[in-house]
Amino acid sequence: GISVNAGANSDSLATFVDCAWMRHTGKSALQVKHIDPECDHSMSVRVQNCIFTENSMTEAVILNSAGNLDVDKTLFLDNIAQGGAVSVLGDGELSFTSNCFVNNTAELLVGLAGAILVEESTTIEKNEDNFGLNNGDCNGIYIFLERNSGSTDHSESLLLCEDSCVPFEATSCAIATFPTHSPAVTPSPTTVTKPPYCLPPGTM
Repeated sequence: GISVNAGANSDSLATFVDCAWMRHTGKSALQVKHIDPECDHSMSVRVQNCIFTENSMTEAVILNSAGNLDVDKTLFLDNIAQGGAVSVLGDGELSFTSNCFVNNTAELLVGLAGAILVEESTTIEKNEDNFGLNNGDCNGIYIFLERNSGSTDHSESLLLCEDSCVPFEATSCAIATFPTHSPAVTPSPTTVTKPPYCLPPGTM
């Protein structure tokens, strides 16, 4: 199931401060998606000073479908989900500041990215002072080529290897209650390393 379903109109706002989601299972811990499938835009959600840890989700820990998601000073630790810690679908908006992503896994991407997964139609309003460690090849925002808007099945895009990565710039975690980490490897490149099963463009 879904722990919190933020499904109101686009003029609505929900704020979560000093919250913790731990060891949840189901689709998502927090979903931003209008309950009416005919609506083009979802509501706004703010998450501040929260922790998401050891959750196992079939979609994403936070799933934002055409909503406005603002996350600040929040820790994502040891989560496993098909779409990683955060997924943004459709014409969603995303603002991320001073967050930490450590040891998150996106099962859909076979080890490529476990932090943030967005469609190319996503508007990234802010990406500042975020830190990532051991989230696959992309410790940052993984942008996949949109094939079917609103769908979590992006296997064709993955096979064509046309996706890209925007690495996080911070070299340490800004959250005081979490130990500071320094990347043990060279920061991720802007183009994600292609998995061995990539197909040349035009072959599908």
